[in-house]
Amino acid sequence: MAIHTHAKAARAYVRNERSHMGYKASLRRAALALFVLSVCSALLGCKQRTNPLSHGHGHGHSHGGHGGDDHGGHGHGGHDHGSSSSGAAISVTLYTSKVELFMEYAPLVAGKKASFLAHLTWLGTVFQPVRTGSLALDFVRGSQTVTTLHAAKPLRVGIFRPEGKAPSPGAYTLRLRLRTPTRAAVMIVSNAVVYASSASAKRANPSQPDDPKEIPFLKEQQWNIPFATQKVTSRVIHDGVRVTGEVRPWPAGYVQLNAPVTGRITWLKQDLSEGQEVKRGQRLCKIDPMLLSNTSLPQIEHRIHTARSTLQMKRLQLKRLKKMLRARAVASWQIAQVRHQIELQQAQLKAALSLKRLFRRSRNQSSGHSNAIVIRSPEDGVLLKQFASKGTSISQGQPLFTIASNKKVRLTAYLPEWYAMKVGAIRSATYTPLGGHIQRLPKPTGWSASIASPGRTLSVFFDVPRPKALKHFQQLTLHLHLTQRRALAVPAQAVVDEQGVKVVFVLLGGEGFERRVVQTGIHDQHWLEIRSGLQFGERIVTTGAYELSLSQVLKQANAVGHGHAH
Repeated sequence: MAIHTHAKAARAYVRNERSHMGYKASLRRAALALFVLSVCSALLGCKQRTNPLSHGHGHGHSHGGHGGDDHGGHGHGGHDHGSSSSGAAISVTLYTSKVELFMEYAPLVAGKKASFLAHLTWLGTVFQPVRTGSLALDFVRGSQTVTTLHAAKPLRVGIFRPEGKAPSPGAYTLRLRLRTPTRAAVMIVSNAVVYASSASAKRANPSQPDDPKEIPFLKEQQWNIPFATQKVTSRVIHDGVRVTGEVRPWPAGYVQLNAPVTGRITWLKQDLSEGQEVKRGQRLCKIDPMLLSNTSLPQIEHRIHTARSTLQMKRLQLKRLKKMLRARAVASWQIAQVRHQIELQQAQLKAALSLKRLFRRSRNQSSGHSNAIVIRSPEDGVLLKQFASKGTSISQGQPLFTIASNKKVRLTAYLPEWYAMKVGAIRSATYTPLGGHIQRLPKPTGWSASIASPGRTLSVFFDVPRPKALKHFQQLTLHLHLTQRRALAVPAQAVVDEQGVKVVFVLLGGEGFERRVVQTGIHDQHWLEIRSGLQFGERIVTTGAYELSLSQVLKQANAVGHGHAH
């Protein structure tokens, strides 16, 4: 569906923007607003508009329907501001998946010159004018192309003017074909009528009064600021609570490496620092053990026996848990935890065997002989803490390093105490990493059993796999979703707060907008629920709404500034 509207041309207030910028100071606007408005009026090329066919650049406003998808614009009569000898000018606004078309033309008369002023804008996060390329306009009747008008290049940035002789009287479909060096687009305008005479064209397109609600905002203004529109749609809106959270190590992937023997650190990996990633098996340091004069062989044998027994028991436990996992009787993290314990026991057994060999050698050890023990990373991860430093003496069991797995992190949300009874209702959550996009989380993996006394909060846990954008102990804000429903919603930046009144700007056609007061509801991240004031399918300004609001304020200021005392 497309927007087809009557054209206006008189934009006297736009011309006055340059001479009345100073009046804004009396409206108690912030200095920033005044600055933005000055830029809008002084730099955006605002001009008085005339007939759309004179000089190839007069535009009318747009009134009528809202929104518009791929094809199918209908042309119809317009206002007296843009009228010609054949009647009021016709304006069409439509959207494809790639481009916006805002086109104006005088009613078409057979055998007479037809001139189309087409404003073409590439759609995207921010709309951009079409700067290069050519435009062909086909008059199509049935399946045949009757005639084609061409514009080999833009008249100016964003504007094309295909011209030529209008074909014989009747209803046509207009097919506009845009080609640029990198992209192409096709737009369809249906039911474009070519009249037999100027008189019949003028009767079919009488002048219409201006819509007092319409706010003009020219294409030159739109193209020179971040600007975009989109349709109002329904989406799932989540209601819940915003809380603070913290990124912590995943419990099943958190390892503390302790010194297996008493000795001295003789080698430390160069440039090793906290926060650095380490690989499984990577050498971290070497420990040169001290003479074992106070250790007996039976004590070492006992350590070896204990480590072997514990290792065997853990392996049996792992085998049993795997069977239970297939029956879904245990969680996968329990298996990961047992595997980690097996790795620790293997390390202890290896250390005990090394200690036994060292004991035997220590009897005849010379002062220059070394039996250094290498400490390696047990898995891929991040070095959280480093206690070891080269040349220091350490005791057996003294911490050397702590390493956290980078496969997962545990995101802990701190839910206020008065929401604790609703923790079971949490359906999902979202968070936004610094400089990133919104990330969605499934249901929490669990929560703490008690309220933490310092902050009176309940810890809610989410396990996040492969968290590239998250750093350990990073703090962030989460939105915990307690309920959800489908409702009309718009981007939050589309809603402008005008002294406590929430307003949006609805597109009436290419350069015409209507200020609409809305009632908002749930604020879900970057989206706002609309409870009243908008309808599904209407097209609104989503980027640039604030500048449009300032333009409206300036229009009001000009109107007051031109008042006369009676």
